[in-house]
Amino acid sequence: MSQQSLDEYKQARAGALQQPHLAHQELYFREQRNLKRAAPSPTVSGLTTPQEQAANVFTSEATPQEGDTLVQPVFLEDQTALQAVASDFGVNVNDPAAVEAFYQTPVHTASDVIKLVRGYHKKVIRPEMLGLVAQLEHAVKRVSDSVFQCQQELQFMVTENRSSQKHASGMMLVTTGWPNGMNPQQRLYMIGWMLGQTAEIIQYLQNRGLLEAQYDPDKITPQFWLNVLQSDPTTVPQSGGFYSGMTLLSFRSWDLRSAFLKKYGGQSGVPLYVDPTTPQPGKHIRVAPCTPQWQRKLESPLRVLIAAINAHPDTQGQQIVILWKTLTIMQPTEDRDFRPDRIAWARLWYEEQGGTFVGRLEVHTAFARLLMGPPLTDDSTEESLWSEVWNSTMWGSQLELDQESEKVGSYEVATYCGKPAYDHTADDSEMPDASAPSTAAAPGAATRQREAKAGKGRGAKATPPSA
Repeated sequence: MSQQSLDEYKQARAGALQQPHLAHQELYFREQRNLKRAAPSPTVSGLTTPQEQAANVFTSEATPQEGDTLVQPVFLEDQTALQAVASDFGVNVNDPAAVEAFYQTPVHTASDVIKLVRGYHKKVIRPEMLGLVAQLEHAVKRVSDSVFQCQQELQFMVTENRSSQKHASGMMLVTTGWPNGMNPQQRLYMIGWMLGQTAEIIQYLQNRGLLEAQYDPDKITPQFWLNVLQSDPTTVPQSGGFYSGMTLLSFRSWDLRSAFLKKYGGQSGVPLYVDPTTPQPGKHIRVAPCTPQWQRKLESPLRVLIAAINAHPDTQGQQIVILWKTLTIMQPTEDRDFRPDRIAWARLWYEEQGGTFVGRLEVHTAFARLLMGPPLTDDSTEESLWSEVWNSTMWGSQLELDQESEKVGSYEVATYCGKPAYDHTADDSEMPDASAPSTAAAPGAATRQREAKAGKGRGAKATPPSA
């Protein structure tokens, strides 16, 4: 870009920063805000409802009024444009006769035409366009400043939200191993017994006068020990009268939570009792720390790898050492003893690239061959073990519901119910005998495979890790 062009653009920019143009842009943005502002409600405002005009009511398309535009075009009048072009050829524009004589001069060659077009572009079109571009540049800069401020506020909110999650999860513990048929009321005895066996919890209640120094444990109900919790134990209900195998405990202080975890944390667990004389054979209650939601999302790829290791027959039943601070999974072994030659099988990295938070999963070559192997389920439509475990771990029961919903009205279900089947597509598997058990792939399997290859559907989220 030549210096002359820069000078012309600087002049246009100086003109765009004049007060009339800035005032019009301010009116334009203000009108846009008024049109997009909905009526106040108690959830967003505690002020009284303002008396506004009907024009300020929220509409689906915010169209500014005439006159309040983002840019203010400045066009030259016809006579002024003629004088500007003549001035480029050295004509005195203050002399109307000289200007008239210039335009009466005959044009003989193509070069004369190009010179006239060039002069018109230089003196008329270019200043008009540079003025519009300069005004638009100032408007974009203002929008950029607003976006930057919004990003800063969102970053602050994200930081506060993560801090709140970390603080809240620091008071919580997760108890697992509960039978799905045991409702929350039936779990209270075991929870109360575990709380009552913790010395720090007993001392906490005695210091506050809620528990006598000499008390009879048999006369205290399990609900009494819930005084050390912020709320009642949380158990997520499921369909069919079943409940989650996890119950969440929210303690009142960090010391109580730490004491409870120190006493009952670990892999062995505590034998489950429904009442003082009724045990549940083969059931043990395990206690584990609770992590924030954002941290669980960052750790989710490792959980997929752990599920793959536990599911594959070559590594099933072996011990896995996980270094959560460095997001590293060590090679599965028969024991958990320390070995200096132990190999890291996978590691998850997070870094910022170009203003975006990205992750990179690195796995050992042997582990990569295992992950890229065939799926373990015979009727699976996935291409590899990695895709199968990713979908089952990340989507869980929702994936099963989606698969079942696809079968409703399909060829298999219709023939099973004794109804005529609809015309299925050619890419679905045929059933040679409707009376025999079906060994074909689920209907729509080929379609889902094509969608997964094309980057659609849930299967597209399972990006293979790098070896």
